[in-house]
Amino acid sequence: MLRITSVQATMNKATKTILWLVVVVIILGGIWYGLSRKPTAPTTREPIKIGYLAVLSGPAAQAWGFYGRDAAEMAVEEINAKGNIKLELILGDSAAKPEQGVTEFKKLNEINNPDVMIVDASGVGSAIAPIVDQYKKPVIFGAVALKGITKQSDYLFRNFYLCDQSAPLLAEKAYTKLGIRKVAVLSAKEPYAESCFNEFKSKFNSLGGELVIEEHFLMTDSDFRTQLTKIKNTNAEAIYIIGYENALKEIVKEMKELKINKTILAEMVLYAPVIRDEIVSNTNPPEVYMTVTNFYLGSEKANEFKNKFKEKYGKEPPYLAGYIYDTIYIIAKAAEISRAKNIPIKEALKEVDIDGVSGYLKFNENRETISTMEFVKLNKDGYLLIIK
Repeated sequence: MLRITSVQATMNKATKTILWLVVVVIILGGIWYGLSRKPTAPTTREPIKIGYLAVLSGPAAQAWGFYGRDAAEMAVEEINAKGNIKLELILGDSAAKPEQGVTEFKKLNEINNPDVMIVDASGVGSAIAPIVDQYKKPVIFGAVALKGITKQSDYLFRNFYLCDQSAPLLAEKAYTKLGIRKVAVLSAKEPYAESCFNEFKSKFNSLGGELVIEEHFLMTDSDFRTQLTKIKNTNAEAIYIIGYENALKEIVKEMKELKINKTILAEMVLYAPVIRDEIVSNTNPPEVYMTVTNFYLGSEKANEFKNKFKEKYGKEPPYLAGYIYDTIYIIAKAAEISRAKNIPIKEALKEVDIDGVSGYLKFNENRETISTMEFVKLNKDGYLLIIK
């Protein structure tokens, strides 16, 4: 018995020794493997894909479409450099045409499958609004001023000024501050202009004012003398002109040639940098009054953005570029909230608030940001004077 016990003890000791050697070998092997293995890059999340249906061809591209694209690319570059959120911008071109816009919208969604979309141009927005529910992803409108468009779907958001905010303010101030009672209208036949015109008309009539003549033009028109001659022969004290840059520039030029000195009322498109010099040189007289956002009134953030944009692209940006720049930052903030709270970007957008270049921005119950607007006079030196 004693001999057997001794053998067992010897075997147990040998077994323990072997086990310790195995453990040591495993540990050393792990250390060697860890040291010899190449380090791997840290795991990164997939970028947030932004589909931007911009206006990159046609007459509106040079006037404002390219500015929106440039502002979006600048914002994406800045945000990606910070490293918190990675964004990928995918561009599509609507040419500001509803049919082309719908085709591009569908293509972007079906081929690129973005997480969120930005859509410019009122006509394009009005064509896309009825189909957004098919894709179940948020769409943020820029350069779309149509009244109530976001109410068509819970997936629709808007970061832009509203016709139902700017046009009634213009009508009210023209009536109460300028004492104007009779107005002629020269408006483009397209959704944005028609929306602003209807809002102006409703407010001006409700105050007791009268629209003595209503003239319209097509987006392709380049000569407005027929309409302006009709307006010249009325007793209108002012002309409300609504449209895009090229048309507005030509209208003001032809007013001067026809010696029409009636006061001009306009939306802030008239103050776009691309036509501003021509507008200033062809007015005063006639006097020009507009409604504008803080973007054109010299806020610190707006000026900082304008300086960066001009340094990068060599040109001054219009207000639309400021809205698009802010929209990219809104999306980035929503992406951070989405990941932190594990909620869809659509819901995260409702929680975003930023102090942007276009002012303080937060979506309201209708998923729209509301801009502060002022009634201003265009001075002879090209600067704006606020009329309280």
